[in-house]
Amino acid sequence: MQAVTARWKENQQQPLTTEGFVEVRYTINDPSAKANARGSQPHEISPMPTGWNPPLVDDTNHTVIPYATLEQNLWLLDGSKETVPSDEEYGYSGYISHSLCDTNGSFEENPCVCMEFYEQVPILPGLIIRWSAVFDDYPSKFKVTAYNGGLAYDPLIVDGNTSTANTVVHEMTNFDRIDVEVLSWATPYRRARIERIFFGFTKTYTKYEILSFADSQSIDLLSASLPKYDVSFEIDNRDGTFDPLNPEGLAKYMMERQEIRTRYGFKIGNDVEWVRGGVYFLSDWSAPQNGISASFQARDLLGFLNNTYFKGRFPNESEPDGISLYTLALEVLREASLPQRKTDTGADYKSPWELDEEMLSRFKTTTPLPICTFGECLQMISNAACCSLFFDRDGILHITRLDDNVDDMTINERSSYSRPEISLVKPVKQIDVSMYSFIREATPSTIYDSTLVLEPGRNEFVLEFSKHAVNVRVESICDVTVNDDETEIFAKSCKLVLHSDNNRAIERRVSITGNICRPSETIITTTNLSAGETKPLKNTLITNVNHAVQVGLWLKEHISRRKRLSLDLRTDPRLDAGDIVKIGMPQQNVRIVSSNFKFSGAFIGKAEGVIIQ
Repeated sequence: MQAVTARWKENQQQPLTTEGFVEVRYTINDPSAKANARGSQPHEISPMPTGWNPPLVDDTNHTVIPYATLEQNLWLLDGSKETVPSDEEYGYSGYISHSLCDTNGSFEENPCVCMEFYEQVPILPGLIIRWSAVFDDYPSKFKVTAYNGGLAYDPLIVDGNTSTANTVVHEMTNFDRIDVEVLSWATPYRRARIERIFFGFTKTYTKYEILSFADSQSIDLLSASLPKYDVSFEIDNRDGTFDPLNPEGLAKYMMERQEIRTRYGFKIGNDVEWVRGGVYFLSDWSAPQNGISASFQARDLLGFLNNTYFKGRFPNESEPDGISLYTLALEVLREASLPQRKTDTGADYKSPWELDEEMLSRFKTTTPLPICTFGECLQMISNAACCSLFFDRDGILHITRLDDNVDDMTINERSSYSRPEISLVKPVKQIDVSMYSFIREATPSTIYDSTLVLEPGRNEFVLEFSKHAVNVRVESICDVTVNDDETEIFAKSCKLVLHSDNNRAIERRVSITGNICRPSETIITTTNLSAGETKPLKNTLITNVNHAVQVGLWLKEHISRRKRLSLDLRTDPRLDAGDIVKIGMPQQNVRIVSSNFKFSGAFIGKAEGVIIQ
């Protein structure tokens, strides 16, 4: 639950709350551009990294350290500036040029920040450049140039600048490099500085532009299904900003996975108190020609986890007792190449997940993950670790046990529109947890046999075997070389890299053999009630009796809470799925499993939960 002031809480207990607010910030860019960028700034004195994701090139408002660097009026050590450290423990300073400008602001060699891309970027509407807000300094003249294959095209020169931040509207298409070159600095005898460059623009929509808005979140306490967090909203489009036929509009820049952030607020006194809403990624949009509105849908990070994970493996020699679920989760998440989360502490990015290492490390498995989506793999891991899978409002994925703290929120007759509806789920007599193992055959067998079409040179294939296997071997192929350094073998698949010296496409039969591992299943029963239905749980990551027993007891704890509650309410937007709140008279502790609301001047929604007391 989001932290708020006492005045916010008092406002929620009134018959009518004060004015409510919704704000949506939409990032219009190419989501892959930043991750695909690398900096090359040879003539600078700050310790800017030049590898992947340089922090200069992102949308983070870093705290810039005002170092005194022997420039006009910047050398005074009056407490407003810091001495450059003698070691390498630098704080964030952004780009600072080696050379100083002369009395006219000109440089002997123009400072230039070069941003190269490993892959070509199809389109970008422009840049946001923040020069030196900390010193209130900026260039009077600068140039932005895009390149494709080393060839510059359509450079943009900005002259007469008087701002420390510039939104550079300059469409660039099919480029692999951008240069930001300082032609003249506004203050004599200063170094050129850039604190931040952002690819694209951000647009903020308030309740006055938003025609409709809906927020929804749901989790499964047992990780039997994936969580879902999404928002949908509609904005006024009478000016044709998102009209697909408007050549000056933004429709051509829209693409999946662009970031959307929300926040919610109430007027408290003379100010608006805000809480974070969430971080989402654009999944669908619609802007009919000549329509009065444009609609958008965005969802959580799981939209990046829909691809197939095929690298499930058996334990290696260093894992005689099996692979820990913590190790397994990290392997899946790192393979997924998720967008890194931002930090305000300097140059480092952090992974967009937080795992309960203690819980996940308690359990080990000797069976591989099946071939399924990345999201389904994480769901299986979470379920086998007796954990829940959910997101926080920074968009961070969590796998952990939910805490049992009761939040300081009470939903009563003042904030609900009807009495809560309570239903009972069917009683469960016993829980049957399946435990899995594999029996290895002694004699190798063929696990893949097919004809592949090979182009001249390097060919990469992802092949799925008919059975799980170990000691996998690719049989020799006529006039084709298997690249052993790049080929990877897994439990039920392989990434096979072949090299053909032929000067035309050819067909070759590929045969792969291995010792087949046949699955075996054993049922471990946990008793619950004297009568009722049997609840099965089949998770192939459960591979020993103790693990199956612990999972069975965890399930028993949850299914014993048979009362489900739902109600319509005036939603307090600080409420999250997973929170425990007090509901009704007499008050009962309820774990919220789903919450959704709409905003049309007020927050109105529905919540469902499990009574835990």
